[in-house]
Amino acid sequence: MPWGPRVAHAWTAGIAVACVSCTGQSLYTTPRTLNADDVQVLLAPEYVTRTRASKPEPPLVDPGAEAPPPPASGAFHVGLRTGVGERGELGMHGDLPGSFGVDGKWNAVRTAPFDLALMARFTASGGATQPVNGPYHDKGSVGAFLHLPVLLGFNVDRLTFVLSPGSVTLVNSTGHLTEGVRAGAAVQVRIASRFALQPEASWMHEVAGPTDMGYAAFGLGFIFRALPSYP
Repeated sequence: MPWGPRVAHAWTAGIAVACVSCTGQSLYTTPRTLNADDVQVLLAPEYVTRTRASKPEPPLVDPGAEAPPPPASGAFHVGLRTGVGERGELGMHGDLPGSFGVDGKWNAVRTAPFDLALMARFTASGGATQPVNGPYHDKGSVGAFLHLPVLLGFNVDRLTFVLSPGSVTLVNSTGHLTEGVRAGAAVQVRIASRFALQPEASWMHEVAGPTDMGYAAFGLGFIFRALPSYP
């Protein structure tokens, strides 16, 4: 392979690795909302990986090349949340490098052992999470995600076990839509009145559309300042 194409392929693969964390799929929250005007701060190191290799495009494949392994990357997730009214909550989040988003959450069901919340979460990506050219590229690059998870929380003393199934819609940089499913599992451990840990794993996969959304994320959330009130 000539030196120029080889450099270009390595560069585009590097972009894919750098931006694989731009999905905003991990939530690091519980269904129970914060009290009105309380503020919460979130820091979470993450490991994000593709669940399969990129789809090859036969016309561009070097006959002597081997498919690369699924790219993976470390990321740093940051967030800020505040309570709104009796059962509402607003949040901002970002993944470094490459994305920024906002969300809204409504705690529809609130009991001592169980909570349910509905969330709408929008994440805009600063770059594609897949190579858009080169020998192993996908047919779409990322513009923005809309996650619509349902949060189910099971409260046991200082622990809340969280499940977050739902749908996700992706609009790529060419304006094409991809519909998918997502799921998450986490446990929030409230260590003190103003500090909690929340390990979380999340997964998503496309159902229909041009862009591959096969990603898994694993992270550990460090949550500071305000926490939800539990009886």
